[in-house]
Amino acid sequence: MILTSLATVIISATAMAGVVLADSGPPKLPCSPVGSSGCWSGETYNNGNDFVYKCGSDGYMSSWTPCACTSCCFFGDVGNDKYAPNCT
Repeated sequence: MILTSLATVIISATAMAGVVLADSGPPKLPCSPVGSSGCWSGETYNNGNDFVYKCGSDGYMSSWTPCACTSCCFFGDVGNDKYAPNCT
């Protein structure tokens, strides 16, 4: 009984660690210009949904915000930033 419970805990912990590692950061994709933000629409990342990204100083995406939809990322009025990317 204890062995079964221990095996269940190990399997559950391994599965949760895999989920955390899968979403640990933005995709390492090139971007430009440095310091800009943008929208990404593609099938490769975020389960095919769009995401908003920030282009880092190294010319690669440094942060991202996943959208829950496809073809919904746009540049629009978000607070004080008239050209901020956003998900609808």
